[in-house]
Amino acid sequence: MIDTSLSLAVAAYAVPTIIIIEALFLAVIVFMFIQVLPAYKDCFRIKRNVHSPIISFCQETVNGNSVIRAFNMADVSRQRIIGLLQTKVLAESITWGMWSWYSLWCILLSALVLLAGSLSAIWLRASVDPILLALMLQYLLSLQWKCIGCVGSYG
Repeated sequence: MIDTSLSLAVAAYAVPTIIIIEALFLAVIVFMFIQVLPAYKDCFRIKRNVHSPIISFCQETVNGNSVIRAFNMADVSRQRIIGLLQTKVLAESITWGMWSWYSLWCILLSALVLLAGSLSAIWLRASVDPILLALMLQYLLSLQWKCIGCVGSYG
């Protein structure tokens, strides 16, 4: 946390408008996170509910294995487990895709903030010490990845 505060302080000292850009970045990411969280919870609930029929079916199959063989229902049993596993794979894919979409947008926003920092460094290169601008860009880069990691780790 001290490293993040130091990064923000150096970036703000070099280019004060970075505070506004960083605040907007965090506000947009938190807004997106709040919007994505209910969908992620629903996807996680669906994943959990998909596991229950598979476990029940496996228990039924183990308990009724002799009946399945006696009535020659092995193909029906295989088709049913394949259908249940396809549903499970679909639920996993949707959850992974939704969280990947959110991560992609966070990285895109981070790139936009870094672009704004780079443009401000180019624009202010005559009036601000170049070492401060270099530190600002270095700390801004590390700060962006820390923000993305912090928000992304809640999923």
